[in-house]
Amino acid sequence: ELITSCHWPENATPGKIAKKVSQNLRVLRKRGASVQFGVDAMDLEATLEAAARNQLFRAVIFGFPRASDLSGVRPENTALMAGFFRSARRMLQPKGRVVVLMHESLMQIDGSEELVPFDQFEEWNVSGLAAQARLEPTGRLPF
Repeated sequence: ELITSCHWPENATPGKIAKKVSQNLRVLRKRGASVQFGVDAMDLEATLEAAARNQLFRAVIFGFPRASDLSGVRPENTALMAGFFRSARRMLQPKGRVVVLMHESLMQIDGSEELVPFDQFEEWNVSGLAAQARLEPTGRLPF
């Protein structure tokens, strides 16, 4: 069973992506996925619907986490990741996995014209935050 979630309420998708989100929701539901809204990644147990809340998962996947629209290392992103790891660990089956999708990008620093590489995984200390939640990082693939 696939359960997918979003932190937005169901009818609060930002306008510029609403059409694409609507298309994706149709495809997911057609394929039998459960779609849940208003889910807090830092408190999955309390915010998933009851049927999902009472089960353990083989995998908990967080795609492109972000708590702030601002670029760079932000304390709110660190808090999001730390909370997510703690919450996801409690939702895993034995030998279950937490998967986080992140990207590498180029970023301007302090108004400079020069673009410098920015690696969220490293900059946000994802391995360290996972270890603090008693999760063991097992690998990293480029994206």
